[in-house]
Amino acid sequence: CIVTSRDDHTNVGKGVTVGHCAQIHSAIVEDHCLIGMGAILCSGSRVESLSFVAAGAVIGRNVVVGSGELWVGNPGRKLRDLTVKEKDHLYFQADEYVKLATSQSGVMDLGGNIQLPAN
Repeated sequence: CIVTSRDDHTNVGKGVTVGHCAQIHSAIVEDHCLIGMGAILCSGSRVESLSFVAAGAVIGRNVVVGSGELWVGNPGRKLRDLTVKEKDHLYFQADEYVKLATSQSGVMDLGGNIQLPAN
């Protein structure tokens, strides 16, 4: 992903999942959000807590994604409110990525994915 702060600071909250190739430009992402793969947050945009910006969505300059909302498309628009189950899954998703990253912490000590020959 790409994170820039050209116009102002970029702030990413706790428990946020950011997908591959997503772009966050001088935007605010509050806690426990999911920013989908290839999504773009333009300068001045804000994604409030427990929200989901779908893959490929483009959130325009100074647009606010309200708390608990699902936004899609280009330009981004609100599709609907998230269900309680979907909001709970935002916590689960972030926790699973942390577990995965932690389980891989020693990989580079072994030379990455290269298998060493047995002696």
